[in-house]
Amino acid sequence: MSCNHPDRTVAPPTRPFEDISLTRARDIATPGGFLIKTVHAGHQQLVRLALRWAGGTTDFAPPAALSILTESMREGSASYTGEQIADIIDFNGARLTTRTHDHHCGFDLLVLKSHLADVLPVLRDMIMHPNFEIEAIERIKNRLAARCAVQMAKVETRASVRTRALMLGADHPGAVHDTPESIMDITADDLRALYAATIGSARLYTFACGDLSDDIIRELSAFVDSLAHPAATDPINIIEASPAAPARENDICPDARQSAVSISLPAIPRSHPDYIALRLTIMALGGYFGSRLMQNIREERGLTYGISSSLLGTYEGSYAMIEAQCSAESVETVISESMAEVERLVTNPPTGDELRRLKLKAWSALASAADSPISVLEHYITQLVVGTADDYFERQLRVIESITPEMISEMARKYLSGRQWSVVVSGPEA
Repeated sequence: MSCNHPDRTVAPPTRPFEDISLTRARDIATPGGFLIKTVHAGHQQLVRLALRWAGGTTDFAPPAALSILTESMREGSASYTGEQIADIIDFNGARLTTRTHDHHCGFDLLVLKSHLADVLPVLRDMIMHPNFEIEAIERIKNRLAARCAVQMAKVETRASVRTRALMLGADHPGAVHDTPESIMDITADDLRALYAATIGSARLYTFACGDLSDDIIRELSAFVDSLAHPAATDPINIIEASPAAPARENDICPDARQSAVSISLPAIPRSHPDYIALRLTIMALGGYFGSRLMQNIREERGLTYGISSSLLGTYEGSYAMIEAQCSAESVETVISESMAEVERLVTNPPTGDELRRLKLKAWSALASAADSPISVLEHYITQLVVGTADDYFERQLRVIESITPEMISEMARKYLSGRQWSVVVSGPEA
């Protein structure tokens, strides 16, 4: 009897990406004059509803307060106990998740369209009439404080916190981080005040996808009209980043077994014409498994299990970052070799198969974003929460198609090479 197992020694066939396009969202106006951004998919029996209010973790300190607020709203309202809310959500096969971002917060609901009418009244009461039950708040605080303590004991978290302070500015609201003590200090009165400033009065952005029949649209429109505020406020406060001077910080963690290395550099904003080409350049450096940093520092030298580079864009500003974990004895080699790879992008940029793999990686990410109504809707939500332009998807396609070795070399030369990068090392003494 023959077996039809694939030959693992032969790479599977590939073909070029066909035309990638993003389904256009349609803005539907409710009777009350509010907008729902929709992505219609008649074959999808699911409905995803995403609600985002203005006001996020960078606008209100401590950052964990918004997570406690949204979680506590699930624990009881004027008409339902927390147990009833959970039972109704589960009984109807729905999933309700809380979301917090730098400048927005809210909820995501995923439910069969046939059960939408059963779930929306619960969600409405939960949002409009939370009771902020003290025992539930204390449970949430204890859970988040314990999680925070665990995270702050990790060298990678400590390095990330210090890097954010260096890139945004030590006094910048975006550099504020939670501690177990700051979490436990949050009171029910604090949550009521936070609710009044955000979900209770701020501008609401609504997104929906799935089989959005006329009946479903009417249900969603009535729901949104019952939540939205005609005179909505906007608590978002964008403060431009004030990066610190390039610095080297050593955060000694005597009990750590390895070190976290974070190397960072302020970068051009998302609105800059070169931003996407620079992001591809940094992807070539360390943005995927076969990237330069992975080949050198992991594969050839065996100094780390993983190393990555990224370009992080926020409303406040952008910065490039290289992150890795290694032994304390390998820290200086990881730093020097990372900087050498930055310089090599100028003198020896990706060509041939390496450039092809870089493009395929970037195309794959865009293809995933355009793959389903839910992922397309996620693109539009991300557009709101990180502040990308309406044509950002199409611009990415154009740059990926046109990127050349010369462009990568120029991006590295203009924005990465010869600069003083900040370095944070958290870990034991070498």
